[in-house]
Amino acid sequence: MKKIHYYLLLLLFAFAVQPALAQNTLRIEIVPTGTDSFSVIKNGSVPFTMRMHNDSLTDYIDVFDFNYTIDSAGAGSPILYTDTNGTSGLNYFIVTDTIFGQDSVDIGITVNAGEPRFKSGPSVVVIWPIRSNGNITGNQVTFIVNVLDPAGVEEAGETKLRAFRWENNLLIQRQAGVQLNRLRIFDILGREILNKQNPADNTHLPLENHGVYLAEITYNNNQRKVFRFYY
Repeated sequence: MKKIHYYLLLLLFAFAVQPALAQNTLRIEIVPTGTDSFSVIKNGSVPFTMRMHNDSLTDYIDVFDFNYTIDSAGAGSPILYTDTNGTSGLNYFIVTDTIFGQDSVDIGITVNAGEPRFKSGPSVVVIWPIRSNGNITGNQVTFIVNVLDPAGVEEAGETKLRAFRWENNLLIQRQAGVQLNRLRIFDILGREILNKQNPADNTHLPLENHGVYLAEITYNNNQRKVFRFYY
């Protein structure tokens, strides 16, 4: 009889601790899986989806928020944030729903690419869930936000030529009368990735690896301009 009581106590103890474990375990990812970079014009915004998984068999019932850091354009140590001012940072709704066991919820998050939290160039962002009474045990997500400066670079005199990446395309903005002759794309090691004669203003980028690239544009009477962009 004592042995039966002992096993019953163990069983009750197991049921008692299981919800507490579930309350402290979440797994998060950006969907679609594999997305780890976003491009957005400065002072613009871009939405994405964060999926929160409850891999436990028990329901997760809690109110949770997010912490995130931004290392903006390599400007020193990352700064910790927990909210957004509506023009700079990450904007999201605080989650109050139950996440059922072996289920997930999707949370819409918007990158607001304005200063002071974002500056022109690539910024490393790390985000993770928290509770009002402490951190939630689980993973964090790291991704890159590439903030594009729409001002571009002006040529001498009245000739204007600008280029920047938007998603998987290189966009070229030019003043009337500027004739594009050739577009060449190089990686940071100087290897030619693309060589296109008479390019359009919108050229698809056949890039596979993330990193810094150079776009060389030849126009008019063999005039040349080089732009740097991050993919």
